Amino acid sequence: MGASVINCKFSSNLLYYQDECNVILPSLAKPEDLKVLYLLHGIHGTCHDWITYTNIVRLAENYRVAVVCPNAKNSFYADMRYGEPFYTYLTTEFMEYVQRTFGFSSRRKDNLIAGLSMGGYGALKIAFNNPDKFCIVGSFSGVLDMANIKGFVTGDEQTDRKNIQLFISIFGEDPVLAGTDNDLISLIQRNKTVNGYSVKDLLVYQYCGTSDFLYLHNMSFKKCAEEAKLNLKYATDGGAHDWERWDEQIALFLQEYFG
Repeated sequence: MGASVINCKFSSNLLYYQDECNVILPSLAKPEDLKVLYLLHGIHGTCHDWITYTNIVRLAENYRVAVVCPNAKNSFYADMRYGEPFYTYLTTEFMEYVQRTFGFSSRRKDNLIAGLSMGGYGALKIAFNNPDKFCIVGSFSGVLDMANIKGFVTGDEQTDRKNIQLFISIFGEDPVLAGTDNDLISLIQRNKTVNGYSVKDLLVYQYCGTSDFLYLHNMSFKKCAEEAKLNLKYATDGGAHDWERWDEQIALFLQEYFG
């Protein structure tokens, strides 16, 4: 037998529309006994991406881990200035829905979160602001230096112009993110603590390839994490910003903590 993929559609009070997610359940498993990995998509992505482009279904079965893939549009997992409150939705209503529906554990030691690109940032932001809810967090090619978001360029003029408009819809016309709860480096430096758990209690996995246009963003984060003595596992190779690397990395991430 293999893992089951369950697509759920449900009405959200916070988003004011019917949302969906995908949940991967290992075979012959009691949901309350499973570790649960919330796996976040990147920009222009959906809850279907990880299932479509990687071997996550097979990995979930092999490692006996439940996987939950939500939607967050192009929100950078924030409560958008001109849009939906995705951060609040995912950390409250969505997690409560998933845990209630499937009987998953809400205990910190049973919950992980990870993501790619925009989702790598989102996973770290959610975990760093809620270190009492998660024990492990992973970022694959994440956008990790949000205080310097004006330096976020892909090299494609049309894409970069669209991203400027996107960031306005998320953070406002002239946002100052440094020192806020949207700034990962600030969260590390403040050692944000919630219910007795801080960012230093998290196991943190970071990957970025040296050919990735986000490599310098990742180096800024890595330097800060190492200076603060976070429990950081850093991985790199010559890779770019692509699914081939993320497929490899999700397997290495699960092997690191469950192998």
